[in-house]
Amino acid sequence: MHEREPTPEAIQAIRDHLATAHGRSDFELRRDVAWVSNSPAGALVVYLPESGFVGARFVCKDAVCAGLIFLAGAPTYGHPERNASMLLAHPELSTTLLHGVTDPAERAMLLEDWDRGRLGQLQVTAAHTRRAQSTKKAGRPSVDDRRERCQQFLLARVREGARVADAIEALDGLRTTDPPAYRRCMGGPDIRTPETLRKYWSDIPIDVRNAARAAGAAEKSTP
Repeated sequence: MHEREPTPEAIQAIRDHLATAHGRSDFELRRDVAWVSNSPAGALVVYLPESGFVGARFVCKDAVCAGLIFLAGAPTYGHPERNASMLLAHPELSTTLLHGVTDPAERAMLLEDWDRGRLGQLQVTAAHTRRAQSTKKAGRPSVDDRRERCQQFLLARVREGARVADAIEALDGLRTTDPPAYRRCMGGPDIRTPETLRKYWSDIPIDVRNAARAAGAAEKSTP
C-alpha cells in the first residue's frame, strides 16, 4: 500500500485517459507522468499515491481537465494501514462496530465489511440464501449447503470460546485431523482455502456473529 511509483493498474488508467480524452497514443511512463521520484519537465499527469483511506488518483494537466481528479485504481480494502486510517477518521467505530470484538482477524474483517459498504447487504444476502435453501430440490448439493455447514461449525467453535481465527484454522485443519468430517462439511472432497472460510464467516449476519462471540465470552468466564 502507499506505493510512491504508479501501480500497474494506475499506469493503465492513465494510459487509457490520455488516449481516450486527449488522443495521446505515444504514452511513455517516465516522460508523461510525474511522481515523488520522477519529475519530467513536460509531464502530462501527476500521480497521487494511495494515502490513508483515499485510493490512488492522478491529476491531468491538460486545460480540459482543470480541477478534476481521476481515480487510478481500486483502494486496498482490508490493508492494516487503511483500517488504521479509518479508525482515526471514525473513532466511533471502536465503540459501535467493534465494541466487544477482541479478535484481530474479526476486527479486520468487520472494518473491511464496513469500508466496502457490505454490512447492510449481508442481512439481505443471508435472507436470500435462506430463501434459496428453502426452495431448492431436496438432496441437491449446493454452494449454500456447504456455506451453511461451515458457518455452523465456525459458530459452534466461537460459542465455545474460540477466536474466529482459531475456529477457521480448526475447520481447515479437519482436512488432516478428520478427513471424513471435512468432506461432510464441504459436501465432497473439494478443498476450500482459509480465505474462502473467512468469507463464509463474514457472510453470517453480524447480530448472529455477535451473539456467538458473547456466548463464547460467557463460556470463558464460567468457572
